Amino acid sequence: MPRGDGSPRFGGLAFPIAAGAIVLLGIVLRFQSLDAGLPHWGTRPDEEPILRHTVLPAAGEFDLGWSVYPPAFVYTCWAWAEGGLRIAQATGRLPAGDYPEVYRGHRASFLWMGRALSATLGSLAVLVMILLCHRRFGTGPALLAGLMLATGFLHARDSHTVKPDVALSLAVLVSLGASAWLWERTTLRRGLAAGVSVGAAMAVKYPGVLLLFPFYAASWMRSPSRGWRRVVNAPAIAGGALAGVVFLATSPFLLFDEEMLRYLGRGLTVVFPQLGSPDVIPIPSEAATDAPGAFDSFLYHLKVSLWHGVGPGTTALLLPAVGLALWRRNPLSFVSAILLVVWLLVISSSVQQYARYLTPVVPAIVLLVAWLVGEIAAARPRAGRGVFLIAALLLTGPSLLDSLRFNQLVGRMDTRNLATAWLAEELPSGSRVAIAGKVFWPWGEPMLPPGMRPVAVPAEAGGLLEASLQSDADVLLTHDHERVFSSHIDPRDASRLREELPLLVEFDPRVPDRAPGLYEKADAYYAPFHGFDSVERTGPIIRIFDLRRGETH
Repeated sequence: MPRGDGSPRFGGLAFPIAAGAIVLLGIVLRFQSLDAGLPHWGTRPDEEPILRHTVLPAAGEFDLGWSVYPPAFVYTCWAWAEGGLRIAQATGRLPAGDYPEVYRGHRASFLWMGRALSATLGSLAVLVMILLCHRRFGTGPALLAGLMLATGFLHARDSHTVKPDVALSLAVLVSLGASAWLWERTTLRRGLAAGVSVGAAMAVKYPGVLLLFPFYAASWMRSPSRGWRRVVNAPAIAGGALAGVVFLATSPFLLFDEEMLRYLGRGLTVVFPQLGSPDVIPIPSEAATDAPGAFDSFLYHLKVSLWHGVGPGTTALLLPAVGLALWRRNPLSFVSAILLVVWLLVISSSVQQYARYLTPVVPAIVLLVAWLVGEIAAARPRAGRGVFLIAALLLTGPSLLDSLRFNQLVGRMDTRNLATAWLAEELPSGSRVAIAGKVFWPWGEPMLPPGMRPVAVPAEAGGLLEASLQSDADVLLTHDHERVFSSHIDPRDASRLREELPLLVEFDPRVPDRAPGLYEKADAYYAPFHGFDSVERTGPIIRIFDLRRGETH
């Protein structure tokens, strides 16, 4: 049983009510503004490709031929959306028809359903966190950990998207609990149970394989065997083998997928650049800095992913929490510290910088810091209640405000949807629209209303005006963003367009005279990561010029 932690004693229904309120808060923060950016299909990169591949198993084809994420995760998204489709059809919210047919005409509904899966799993992670910490650490750390995860900005933000990071965070919690259980008694049965949890995490997203480190640490350090038998103890070998079996059994076609091997090879060069030349997204120099080095990635995750993603207070306490966990060797905090150290080493070695790489281990971070607060409170029982109250305010207040501001911002209509509505209202059906600004991916392009035709405008930098006038388009639509790489107009082109062409309308998300917000430069996501008051809404700057009048200007 956990020793006294100096926190208030909860009797009767008090603890379930407090825990329920925290879980409810987590649900609200994850489901609020879940329709962000819809009906635009490119609000968050990777959402539409994941759901597009769910059409294959819906049609009976389980060999996806796509290995960016484990097929098991795609299968899960399909099963969830299949159930949602049946409910929506029964209630009249979606028309009759099979999955592929309805998907083609109602992608936005499937995007919402996929996001609802992430929001549900993210909310469930809050509940699992409370239950796990209550058993291991006591009442105070359990409620604090649950509140920190419920309000955590990075975890709440990524619960709004069809990506596996939040699902993996839940699997991480379950696996850490299983490894701590193995620590208490290294039996074969417990080793196999922990192996299943690791395999399930790998099936959600490939980096789940890093859970083998805390799993093996628990089985090795607590093994009653000696010598080489301790190194290759039965629970570790059997559990590790079962993890591989679970992973391959849930994604069997990876065994025969040559692209999978190539993808893993590319992934290794991203994580370990010394193995080769990684694929780097072509970010224009005007919009971003040069490709980062490995040490830059560590600083990025420290200054952005941790500081703004989980909060400055949590970041400040994380290092002493890890150190104390490794020294005290409490089962759950120890295996959490092992995972976090390995995880940070891996993502900090990568030249790719995304805060969402940290999302799966946010529960481990929260767990460690809440445990540290519990240890401090236990050392000073008389001040224990005050310690937890101050910690709750300092560690959750900033993240709660960021989560609320983010939800409010993304709940407003995106500039791409405003542009689509304007085109539908102001231009006749059949109009030809030239679109410029795409860099690598077309995420910044608004969807054209039915009946309108996009016109390709290939142009060298500085020649967009001439290329547009030579096209057969009626209007030119440009999308530009100074801090999101996937929308970029050369400054020379932007200046000439404003001078030579009549501007019909402009959708600018920025708030005048406000400092620019913090965006992730490598991510084609038009919502800021910090500084939410710098914009009124998400999306690129969109300008629509009249080419017909421009011809005689």
